[in-house]
Amino acid sequence: MPLEKLSLDQISKVAEDVRTIERFQDEALNNGFNSNLFSVSIVPGNSPKLFDWPLIAFLLSLFSLFGLVVLQQIFAMQGTAYNLMLLGSLLISTLCVMSAHLKFRQLTVSIIVAVGLIVVLAIGFGILTPKEAIDGAKEIVK
Repeated sequence: MPLEKLSLDQISKVAEDVRTIERFQDEALNNGFNSNLFSVSIVPGNSPKLFDWPLIAFLLSLFSLFGLVVLQQIFAMQGTAYNLMLLGSLLISTLCVMSAHLKFRQLTVSIIVAVGLIVVLAIGFGILTPKEAIDGAKEIVK
C-alpha cells in the first residue's frame, strides 16, 4: 500500500508498530524469528592465551639485536666476524619486524620498526654516523 493513500492515523499506527516491534512472536510475520532467540545459551569464547608468542618473539629478537650491536661496539670486530655479525643482525631484525607485524597487524607500525632497526644497525656497525642518520631522516620528512 503506497504511503500517499494512508491517513495520518494509519501512518502513526504503523510507525508505532515499527517502533515497539509489535507482533514479534507471530512467526507468520517474521519468518521464524521469534522469542526462542532470547533463550539461546551463551557460550564463552576461547580460553585466553597463556603466552603472547608474537610479543615474546619481538622482544627476544629486539634484545638479541641490541646485544649484537653492543658486542660490535665493545669488541670492534673486523673482517669475517664483522660481516657475520652484520648478517646475523639483519636476519634478527627481519624476524623482529615480522613478529611486530604479527603482533600489531598494522603496516605503519611494521615500517616504523623496520626503519628504526635499520638506522640502529647502520649507526651501531659504523655505516652511518648519528649526524648522517638524522640528516637523512630530515630529508625524508621534507
